[in-house]
Amino acid sequence: MKKYLLVEMPDFSVWRVPTQIIADARTDYYAERYGEDREKVKAETERLFAANEFEIEDWAGNCMDWDEVRAHAVQVKAGEVDYQEGWVNGGKCVTDDEEQKDVV
Repeated sequence: MKKYLLVEMPDFSVWRVPTQIIADARTDYYAERYGEDREKVKAETERLFAANEFEIEDWAGNCMDWDEVRAHAVQVKAGEVDYQEGWVNGGKCVTDDEEQKDVV
């Protein structure tokens, strides 16, 4: 499976994750949890992911954590923070605590 899932993070950086990592996670889940034949589940996962790319996104977002893909993720676009947007629309509060680090 030579496809990649691109993910845009809150800082607008973009990360590329091999879909094989996601497919392996789904295969492992069904093979281990339900005792299904690993090769059968692997073939089913490949068919499912090839037929409907939403299934890749859905499994990744709803069944996996970032920690599971972090080692395989490659940043393909650096983040950009829009400080003007933050200044205008960011959460704000007034305090007399000079050590305050959390806003709102």
